Amino acid sequence: MIDFGFGTGAFMSRFAGDGVKCADVDIASGHVARASKGYPSVEWVVSDLEQTRLLALCVDIVVLSGVIHHSPALRKLVLEA
Repeated sequence: MIDFGFGTGAFMSRFAGDGVKCADVDIASGHVARASKGYPSVEWVVSDLEQTRLLALCVDIVVLSGVIHHSPALRKLVLEA
């Protein structure tokens, strides 16, 4: 499960605590630095959401809550997800 533009990281931490492999991706390194301290079981990635370089990673669920309207390249974002 991957959460693009994760905010505080609290949403994904609910699943990580149940043994689900989770990754949060955000372009803001400050967000990643703050959120990763509170949720060590989540994988944290600093990346542009349209080019995450995570193509080899196969996931069942991608969360895009509250981020689509921030993307200048919506088609690229959806294809990446």
